[in-house]
Amino acid sequence: MSFLVILGSSVACAPVCIIVGTLLLLFGIGWLRKAIVHRALAPVPGNATRLVVGVTVTALGLYWFGEGVGIAWPLGGAIIPVLVLALLGASIAGVRLARRGVIA
Repeated sequence: MSFLVILGSSVACAPVCIIVGTLLLLFGIGWLRKAIVHRALAPVPGNATRLVVGVTVTALGLYWFGEGVGIAWPLGGAIIPVLVLALLGASIAGVRLARRGVIA
C-alpha cells in the first residue's frame, strides 16, 4: 500500500511525505476496518464465513486448474459464479447429511 504513497510523493519532501503518508494510510485503514467492516461482519457466524470463503477459493482453484489443463469453459470466466453456486449447493447438502448422521 505504501508504494502508492512513495509514487505520489514529490522529490522536495520525499522522506517526510513517505513516512507521514504511510502512517496515515496504515492508521486510516486500521480505523476503517474497525469502524465499518468489523461492525458489519459481527453478526455473521464464523462457520458461514468459512464456508463461503472455502467455496469461493475452491471454485477459483477449480477454474484455474481447468484452464491449466486446457478445458474450454462454456462461458469462459463467467463460469466461476456457476461453479460457486454448484459447490455451495453440494457443501450445504453435505452439511445437512452430516447433521442427520447419514455421513460421518
